[in-house]
Amino acid sequence: LSNHFHLVLRIEFETARAWDDDEVVRRYTQLFRCAEDPRKYLIPDRAAERIRCWRARLADLSWFMRCVNEAIARRANAEDEWTGRFW
Repeated sequence: LSNHFHLVLRIEFETARAWDDDEVVRRYTQLFRCAEDPRKYLIPDRAAERIRCWRARLADLSWFMRCVNEAIARRANAEDEWTGRFW
């Protein structure tokens, strides 16, 4: 079919685990545009926990697909003047 494609992904868990906190924040803020470093808005006692969560999300295929789906759904729904799930 010409209306879809298949994508093969490889997740390098060890690479993601090796990133320092600055690299995790940099990559996460590239995906979710932030004007400033989001760490200054984190509760100090919970910052490490939040960064661990971001690290896990950056290496999670399900999270990736959720983000792809949301972006496509927003555009498609805006074009069709529709709301709801896309896939």
